[in-house]
Amino acid sequence: MLLLSSMDNKIPDIKTKDDASLRAQAEAVLSKARSEFIELQRALSSATPGSEAHARLSAAIANVSGAISQLSAALSSSTFSMRSGDLMAFEHEVKTAGDAISANAATLVASDKAQAEAVVTASAAYTRRDTVSLEHDVFNDKIFDRYLHFSSAEDEEAFRKRQASAKNYVDAQLAKKTPEGDLNAGGGMVGVMLDEHAHGAGASPDFAPRWNKLIADVTKQHDAMKAAGQSTAEYDRNLAAAVTGYLKTKGLSDDEIKARLAASASPLDAVKPYLRSDGDARQLEQMSRTAIEAERSPAPAKVEVDRTAPGATSPQLNASAIGAKLKAAGLVMSNGEASTKPDHGVAVAQVAQPNGTALGG
Repeated sequence: MLLLSSMDNKIPDIKTKDDASLRAQAEAVLSKARSEFIELQRALSSATPGSEAHARLSAAIANVSGAISQLSAALSSSTFSMRSGDLMAFEHEVKTAGDAISANAATLVASDKAQAEAVVTASAAYTRRDTVSLEHDVFNDKIFDRYLHFSSAEDEEAFRKRQASAKNYVDAQLAKKTPEGDLNAGGGMVGVMLDEHAHGAGASPDFAPRWNKLIADVTKQHDAMKAAGQSTAEYDRNLAAAVTGYLKTKGLSDDEIKARLAASASPLDAVKPYLRSDGDARQLEQMSRTAIEAERSPAPAKVEVDRTAPGATSPQLNASAIGAKLKAAGLVMSNGEASTKPDHGVAVAQVAQPNGTALGG
C-alpha cells in the first residue's frame, strides 16, 4: 500500500510536465503556422485568379487559418486539452502549406513575369503609335505653329533649335523599337509639348486632348515598366529637365521649382495648374461671347416696337445684364472689361475665387 501511495503522488507531476511539453510544442507549431500563413497570402496575391495555383494556395490558406485558430484557443485555455497526436496533425497541415508555396513558387514567378512583360509590350505599342502620330502632326503638319508667339527673333531661333534637337532624339528612340525606347520617345514629345505650350500652343483646341492622350500613354507604360523591374531612368531624368525648363518660363526661381517638384508625386503634377489655365480661359471667353451675343440678339419678328411712343429707345447692349451673367460665370470685371494678362500671346481670363481674389494663368 505504501508503494501504491507513492506512485499516486507522482502522477500529477508527470501530467504537469507533459502539459508543459505539449504547450511548448503547440507554441512552436503556432509560430510556424503564422509564418506560413503570411507567405501563403503573399504568394496568393501574385497568383492569377482562377488558376490552379490560386486554388491550391487558397485551400492551403484555409487549412492553416483553421489550425491557427484552434492552436490559439487551446493555448489561451487554462486547461490544455490537446494531445501529441493533435499537434502532429497540425504540424502536417503546416508542412503541407509550405509545400504548396514551394510547388507553386516557380509557376507564380514565371506567370508574374510574363504578365508584367505583356502589359509593358501592350503599353509600349500605344505609346509608340500615339508618339509617331503626334510627332508627325507637330513637326510635319505644324498644327500648333499659328498659335505660337515669341518675345524676339532670338527667342524663336532658340525654340526652333530645341524642337529640331528633340525631333532627332524622338526619332532615334523610336528606331530602337524597344519598350524603353518608346517610353523615351514619348517623354521627348512631352518636352516638345511643354515647350510649345510655353509659347502659346495651349490656345489651340487640339492641344489639351493631344496632351492628355500622350500623358495617359507614357504614364501607363512608365508604371508597367517599373512594376516589371525595367529601367525608366532616362525617361525620368528627361521629364524632370523638361518640367524644370517649362516652370522657368513661368517665372519661378530654382528654389521654387525644387519645392514644387519635391511636393509632387510626379514632375507632371507640378505643371498641371499652368496647363489647366488655358482651358479655363477659353471656356470663360466662350461664355462671355455667348452672353454678349444673347444680349445683342434681335427681338422675335412678331414683336414690334412703336418708336413714336413716349419713352421708346433704340435697341442697345445691356451692359448690366452682361456683367451679371459674367459674374455668375466667375469672371472678374474691371471697368466693364474682363481682366486679362498675356502669357506668350495667350490672354488668360481671371477666375473669381471664394475669397474674392482672382486666379490667372
